[in-house]
Amino acid sequence: MKLAWTEPKKPGPDCHYDNTQALTPFGIYLITWKSWKDYPQYSIEFQAEFVTCDNTLDDAKEAAQQDFEKRLSAAAGN
Repeated sequence: MKLAWTEPKKPGPDCHYDNTQALTPFGIYLITWKSWKDYPQYSIEFQAEFVTCDNTLDDAKEAAQQDFEKRLSAAAGN
């Protein structure tokens, strides 16, 4: 199952950083970054729990996908 990400959003009242989200049957993945920095770091959270960081948005999405697949496998008992 491939994660479906929202369009990137600018900082606002719900999140103080640029962000994108993916809804899963287990909860929400959130990737945040500070676009105003020269080299933003992309932080990945799942249900407000830190997962990892990455250097690009595409790499962060791939890391979230891998984490999600591990969760799917664990839920299936594999």
